[in-house]
Amino acid sequence: MGVREGVFQAVELIRTVLRQLSSGKRSLSNWDCDLFFREGDRDHLEDDCSILEQSGERILMKSPQGSEEFIAEQKKILSENPECASSSYNLGVSLIQQGKFDEAIDAFNESIANSGRMFEAYVNLGYIFFKKGELDKVVDANSKAVEIEPRYARGYANLGFAYLQMARTEDAIEALEKAIDLNSGIVQAWSNLVNAHLQNDDIETAIETGEKMLEIAPDFALGHNNLASAYYNNGDYDKAIEHLDKAVSLGFEPHPEFLERLKAYR
Repeated sequence: MGVREGVFQAVELIRTVLRQLSSGKRSLSNWDCDLFFREGDRDHLEDDCSILEQSGERILMKSPQGSEEFIAEQKKILSENPECASSSYNLGVSLIQQGKFDEAIDAFNESIANSGRMFEAYVNLGYIFFKKGELDKVVDANSKAVEIEPRYARGYANLGFAYLQMARTEDAIEALEKAIDLNSGIVQAWSNLVNAHLQNDDIETAIETGEKMLEIAPDFALGHNNLASAYYNNGDYDKAIEHLDKAVSLGFEPHPEFLERLKAYR
């Protein structure tokens, strides 16, 4: 099998896995939902609708954001102050957690309409559009987020992932490198950059990127899997097996076809 054919098949495997991830069929995702929201990740905004600042990011919520009580609190604030952007934002996150995506979109749009700096709302809209399979809207939402806050590394990481899904490889590489330049600790950006270089037939750079990633996060299971794919396509089967086995030991479930192909080299 030639190098180009091997890269093509590896990228097809990656795309298959990513489709499974977005449909909920696999448990560990390239598209890390921590880029968008996570229950208990933010403190609740004060009832006077002031915005707290911590390390340059708005602190908006506290657990349990998805509870009916919390939603009722936000709606009460909005009934008294309809232009409270942060309560609209909090409501949107709670609605995401309940799977009420259309209502969440309305809440985030209200938040954006009432605040010129609510870049987090655009990021959460990007998450919803990803779940809906609307990648153009994912790009649009995250582009607006980084336009408002150019230092927001995770917005660029999200853009890179979306571009990767759309096979806009050069755009993906540019966005992911920007994310890493702003915050080298986002391991998902490194992992997606490995995939982007594979998609671009640049196996050597994919391997170099993967090794740098694992220096930062040696126990990142998905990273070991992606680096194994890069080594496989470079014909270094011992290294591919080493990293795939490490990924499995860390709890990752590799694609069955990848496991099957490596059997011949064990």
